[in-house]
Amino acid sequence: MAENLLLRARLGKRRLLFTDAERRTLATLAKAIGSRVLADLNPIVSPATLKIDIEQLIVRMASDNPG
Repeated sequence: MAENLLLRARLGKRRLLFTDAERRTLATLAKAIGSRVLADLNPIVSPATLKIDIEQLIVRMASDNPG
């Protein structure tokens, strides 16, 4: 939690841009600990943001690989 608070302080209002691989890793870890625990950790990325990003990634992957 302290690390996240420090990162937030350094970033200010700037938004972090994650790669697809980083989003997959964060989503996997977030799912493993659950949304209630994740909310208590004050994460940089919210569960809703991860879900939106993962949905967009799935749609893009499906478009790129119709087979």
